[in-house]
Amino acid sequence: RDGDKDYRLDEGGKSLAIKLEPRRKNPYGRKYKRMPRRRESITRDEQIKNFVIRNSRNGFFTRVNTIARKFDISEDEVWSMLGMLLSDNLIECVHDHKGEVKICEIGHSIEIMGKSRQKGYGTRQGTRSGGRPPGGGHGKR
Repeated sequence: RDGDKDYRLDEGGKSLAIKLEPRRKNPYGRKYKRMPRRRESITRDEQIKNFVIRNSRNGFFTRVNTIARKFDISEDEVWSMLGMLLSDNLIECVHDHKGEVKICEIGHSIEIMGKSRQKGYGTRQGTRSGGRPPGGGHGKR
C-alpha cells in the first residue's frame, strides 16, 4: 500500500494501481447523529418572565436590579416589562424591610418568605451574641 492507492496484480502479472475511496468511519463506533434543529429565539420579555418564574419555583425572589444587570438593560425598561407582567397577573411584588421590590410568580411569595425565614435571611447575620461582628470587632488600631 502506498498512501491512498492499492496495488493488485492482474492476470498477466502486471500490477495495477487502483485508487481507493477513503473509509469514513466514526472513531466512536456509533452512527452519526443529526444535529437537533435550532429552536426559535424567544423575546427578551419571555426571557425575563421565564427567569422570574424559574427563580420563584426554586425558592428565591428576583430583584429589579438583578434583571437589569443580567439582561443588560436599564431599570426603566425592566419596570415597563414588569408592569406588563403585573397587569397580566403573572407575577407579584413584595417589599422587604429595606424598601426594595422583590418579584416572584403569583402564589409563591408566602412560600418563599417562609423559606427565607428558615434560612435566616430576615435576621441580622454575621453577629455573635452581644451584637458584635465576628472577629472581635475591634476595628483599626
